Amino acid sequence: MVTASPPTVRIEGPGERYIQEGSVLALTCLVTHRHRRAPAHLLWFRGTERLDYNSPRGGVSVQTEKMASRTLSRLMISAVKTKLDSGEYSCSPTDLPTAVVTVHVQRGQHHAAVHQSVYDGSPFVSSSLLVVLLAASLPVALLLRDRHFWLGQRPWSSNGCG
Repeated sequence: MVTASPPTVRIEGPGERYIQEGSVLALTCLVTHRHRRAPAHLLWFRGTERLDYNSPRGGVSVQTEKMASRTLSRLMISAVKTKLDSGEYSCSPTDLPTAVVTVHVQRGQHHAAVHQSVYDGSPFVSSSLLVVLLAASLPVALLLRDRHFWLGQRPWSSNGCG
């Protein structure tokens, strides 16, 4: 007879986070549900405000992946601000306990205890980060292309002369 272990809900990393204003906040919620059905829904909150792509704040991304024995959800918030984004964040799966972390968004780089919760090495986050970086570099590439065009230079020319 197989005994079902109780499901667990946790937000990876320390229970208290410090992050620089303007950074990307990335939180990962892991729900293990061996021998049980995955939760029907998994919601993120800051205080009592639900966070998803529809949030009035904007810049919010939630990616959730359900697997046989666990559910993984990542919340990403771009360009965090001190007053707006500091507070308690919770991961709340249907019919299971809620996991909570406290996030402190700080100005400047004078605080020694600042931890960046931006990238944890997993491909799940890196693909999102890659999209953001590519989108940010496109205007620069177009500007350089136009600069070469107006100066009469071909960007592919080896000596820089038209």
